[in-house]
This record gives sequence, C-alpha cells and structure tokens, in this order.
Amino acid sequence: MPSSLARTSSLEAFPLLKEDAPPHPVSINRRLCLLAIATGLLIAAVYHGPGFVHDTSLAASDKLESSSASQLTVEVSNEYGIQDNFTYPFLMGREDPTEAILIEPHRDTTLTVRHSCSACSHVWKFPTLRMELSGGTVVTRVNTTGTHDLILCEAHNGVSTRTRKFVVYVKYVRRELRGLTSADREEFMVAASTLWKVSTVDGRSERYGFGDKYFDIYYFAILHNDLAGNGACDFLHGTEGYAFLNAHSALNLMFERSIQAVNPRFALPYWDYVFDSETYSLPHGADNSYMNIWNSDVFTSSYYGSTDSLTGVVQDGAWAGIHVPILTQELVDNAGITGHFRKHGFGSCHGQVADVCNTKTAKELFQYNASTLHQANAFGRLRSPWNMNSGKELIRSQQLCGSPNDNQFPDCTSLTDQYVTYDSFGDYTIALQLSPHGSIHVFTGGAFGDCSDSVPALSDVFGNEDFFGQFNAKLADLTKDLWMEGLKKCPRQGSCEGKEQSECSCSCPSVDITALKHQSLFELKNTSVWKFVEPYLSTDSTSEYIDEITHLVVLSVLDTVCNTEVLLGDMYTSNSPLDVLFFSTHSNVERMFHQKMLSGTMSNLRWPSTTPVSCPGGKAKWRNLWFDYEFDDKSIDSSLLTNDQFLSMLNPLSPHHAHQMNYIFDTIDWPYCGLENNSSLPTLYIWDLE
Repeated sequence: MPSSLARTSSLEAFPLLKEDAPPHPVSINRRLCLLAIATGLLIAAVYHGPGFVHDTSLAASDKLESSSASQLTVEVSNEYGIQDNFTYPFLMGREDPTEAILIEPHRDTTLTVRHSCSACSHVWKFPTLRMELSGGTVVTRVNTTGTHDLILCEAHNGVSTRTRKFVVYVKYVRRELRGLTSADREEFMVAASTLWKVSTVDGRSERYGFGDKYFDIYYFAILHNDLAGNGACDFLHGTEGYAFLNAHSALNLMFERSIQAVNPRFALPYWDYVFDSETYSLPHGADNSYMNIWNSDVFTSSYYGSTDSLTGVVQDGAWAGIHVPILTQELVDNAGITGHFRKHGFGSCHGQVADVCNTKTAKELFQYNASTLHQANAFGRLRSPWNMNSGKELIRSQQLCGSPNDNQFPDCTSLTDQYVTYDSFGDYTIALQLSPHGSIHVFTGGAFGDCSDSVPALSDVFGNEDFFGQFNAKLADLTKDLWMEGLKKCPRQGSCEGKEQSECSCSCPSVDITALKHQSLFELKNTSVWKFVEPYLSTDSTSEYIDEITHLVVLSVLDTVCNTEVLLGDMYTSNSPLDVLFFSTHSNVERMFHQKMLSGTMSNLRWPSTTPVSCPGGKAKWRNLWFDYEFDDKSIDSSLLTNDQFLSMLNPLSPHHAHQMNYIFDTIDWPYCGLENNSSLPTLYIWDLE
C-alpha cells in the first residue's frame, strides 16, 4: 500500500480528502442545469419517464416557493426512515445544515425536493459519480463511500428557477442491533457468521471472491490473544492501556470490512447493553439482580444465540456450537497471517521505531515469548495461557465460581460517571476499560471449574459476607493477574494437549500450603502472593475484617488463588473475539467516545506520555502493523498510522473523521440515562472546513 501519509510523524501529514471539483460558480451551475433540464425534458417527452410534470401553468403559491429567495432543500430517506438527525458537525454543525446530506451505500435511497412547486422539473447531477437523475423524487443507490458534490437544478418551462450545490457524504450508519429491520438482521447474521465458517484463504479464493480485505475470525482472535495474553505486558488494557480505544476500533473496522466483503450492505451494529441493564435487571442489591439480562433478545436464536444455563454453550442461532480451535501453524496460515508475524507473536517490537521499542523492551518481549510465539493455553487451545479450559466449546458461563454471575453490569450510573468525570483522553480511556465496558466481559464470560464447588464452602470459613463477596468477585481477575505478575505458573503452551482436564493445573511456586500451615500469621501475610492479593480484597466494607484476619482465612485465600482450578468463559479472556458479542460490545464503546467528543467536554485529547519501560503498545508513536484497512482516502497506509494519528481519525470532531472514515452512529444519545446532546450545538461544532 502507499505509505506517503504515515512515513511522517506529524499530524499535518494527513491530507484532507480533496473535493473532487472546486465549487461551480452559479452561472456555470445554471448553464449545466439548463442543458440537463432541456435534455431531461426531451427524454421525458419521448419516453414519458417518471419524475417530470408537464403542466405549463404555475400557480401563485408555486411562484412564491420557487423564487430565488428560498433555497432548495432535500429530504433523504431509506427503509429506516428520514435520514436527517445525525448529530455530527460535518452535517448538523454547518451554518446551514441543509447544504449537506448523508446517503448510505448499497441501499436504495429516496431523494425528494422539499417544498417544490407542483409544476417544476428537477435534475440531480452528481459530477464525481457521473450520475444524473431527473424528477422531484428520485431513487438512487451509491456503492462507493466518500464525499461527493450534488448539483440540484429546478426549472419551470425550461427556465432555471433555483440551483443549489450540496455536499453528499456516503457513509455507513451503525445502528443498534435490535434496531435493524428483520430482513437486515437475518442477512447480517448470515454475513457475519461466515467469518467463523470460511477461512481467510478460502474467502479470498476464486470460489468465494471476498477479496483481500476479508479476514476470518481466527485472525482477530490470534491477534487479540497475542497482544493481551502474553506474559510480558498487555498491549491493549490496564493502567497504561491508552491504546484500548484505538486498537479495538481498528479491530472493529477490519471485522466490519470483512462482513462487507461478504455482503456490502452492512455496517457493524452496536449492542446498547446499558439498555438491557435498565430494562431487564432488578433493583441493585436484589438477589440475582442482573441474571434476567440473559432474557434479552440479544441472547436468542434471532441474534447472538441463547446459552445453556448449566454448561454455558451457545445452543442456537448462527453461532451455535462454536468451537475454540487448537492453535496450529495451519490455523495461522489459513487465517491469512503472513510475513514476519506468520512465525512470530504480534506482541513484538518488529517494525517499530526505537523511541517506541528500545533494546530492553525487545529483550523482555522475547524473554516472555510475546514476540516469538502466538499465544495458546497448555492444552493448545486458542485461549489465554492462564485459562486452563481444555474444552473445545466456546463458553458463556452464567456462573462465577458457584454463585450467579450478577456482581456487575454497566448501568446508567457507570455510564454517566464515566461521561462527567473525565476531561482528558488519558484518564478517560483508562476508565473506559472498566465499568462501562469490562464488566460486560465478566458477565458474558463467567468462571467455573473446581472453584464452583470449593469457593462456596469458603463462605463459612470466612464468616463475613462482604469479604466473601469481594473474594468471589475478584478471584477470576486474580487468576490472570497473578500469572501476569509471575507469581503463578501454568504448564507450557501445548504441553497438556491430549490430556484430561484434571491432569494439568497452574500453581504458585512460592506457596507451599503444607509448609505454610506451620508458619505464623505474620509470615503468611508477608508472602509475596498475599501482598499482591490483599489490595484486591480491601474495600471500605472489608478493611476492618482484614485488619483482624485470621491464620485460617489467609491460608484459605492463598490455597484457593494458587491451587484451585478457575476456568474462564471466553468473553472474559484474551481470546474474546471468538465470541461475536465482542465486536458489537466494542462498537458501543466507540459510540460512547463519540458521545463524549461531540458533547464538547473533552478538553484534552493529547496522547499521554508514557515511561520508557511501559508496554510499547500504549505509546503515541506505536504503529499497529496488523491494521489492514482501506480508508476513503486510499493513499493512507493503515498499518503505518501511529496511535496519535489514528486517534485524530477516530475523533468525530475532526475533519479527518469526516473525510476518511466511512461510518457514523445513528444516535449518540442514551435518553433513558438522561444523556442527550442538545439540538442547538455549541460553537465548537461549527463546520467551516469544506
């Protein structure tokens, strides 16, 4: 791909998508219109085509409406109704919002002249598309995203009365999953599920003909599992996970483009899961307060499938019986992973500049096999190394180690707290990972295994409901975090392949429970594992209990976190793209970002500076070399965009977003949470960059 854009680090390198032609002077427009109208009238007279009215009388009211004092305006509609309420500055932020319209690609779109005189004729000219239509109401379909001119001409008896130039944005509209028409929903499920059934290599073959922007689901799962599941550092999440929004948005763009390779009509729908919280959950604090969310339409065969409440297996719909594969070189090759990363992990300094990845960082990534291997668990499954689930089925467990998994789910409080609290990008994106997002992964993933029997028994041992609840809620997190910290070790990748679940387990090398039984409470509390675990368990309601904690409780905690089998549902771990829920979840997260930016409350969008020893993926000049996407401006090489450059493109206030990104969201409001943008936009919305 051309790389002229991204070879320079300055944001000034971004070329705005140039208008295809300079604005035509009115006189030229009128000449074009007169010629088009004359031609159109002749054609209409010969063929009696639709859209022309031949009545030569012009009523007084018609004369008034067609006078030069009133501008031509256009109504745009498709099967989703009138398309004129998109709160984006390049549309609504103009001095005159009626001069810009939006058309969705690959959909029949009806264009109607508003307040037209009954005896008038109209010609619609799209110079850059080489398309011309005639009539007061026309139906068109545009199959290429981008920015175009429309010249609309009105005439009476061959005399031009009004002419206007419009800016036409051809963009996909991401809608809520349940807002799709029935026909679109059914077709989308077929198109999206293809990624689980047709490999990248086969999809690009002559048989399917999906093209070179088609990637199967295993490409995305291997990639995310490498970046978030290696032992060196998490490139996407955590306290320095500044790339959280960027990387997941890039994944979504590639996933969306892969679906469009199968069926070009569809954008990636978002899942407004806060709506489900407000609709299905019981009052917070009630028993099983969130479990009714599993009754949402999202978890039915018509959408993303219902799950067996006991096993967690998806049992119907397009994703029924999905399997988590064994990671093999054949899987990697069929997924279309080529070049350096065919035989190396994505958690690598390969192709990065020295300021992003120095020698020390590169050595650490090599030491922990982040850059040398694609990640898998001990049973060889495409799962996190700390998730010792040997089963082949994709799991959405409704349990959390023997208790209903109802500790957390994003609600209006978490959404509004995130919205009002942060005004700098660094703080915002770190917090965005948590309650408005992370708890979705916890809820739809769950935890099970031996802990389902052993953990409930600890309630009596602890003798404190708050402490037990906190421990149960954090045990699954500790399974990962102890492994990431090097305090817990799991068998080598693939070393347990072919063995039974019970034959392989993880443990803490420094914790010998038999020996610890004979040590003092002081010695137990000074172990490295307890020092790491204690902050997870300390809350306002448990701090007093921890101050008086007993030898038996500390020993039980150490034994459980180190030696009890905790298996995790796949949405809870780094292979989460294997579950289709992942992508609609992250589409909604990006919608939250759009809402924040369009509200005008993000005062600092600068990329945060990070220390030399931080995970390189979170640095401003990191490049996602795996990002293979074609923007509207085809000269941009997506793989060479730095984090700060791509953030500018994701920003809906930016001209880069307007001219280079090919989608918007249908709404950025959460009216049931009291989060609605005002119809009168603040000054920063004023769009004067055309």
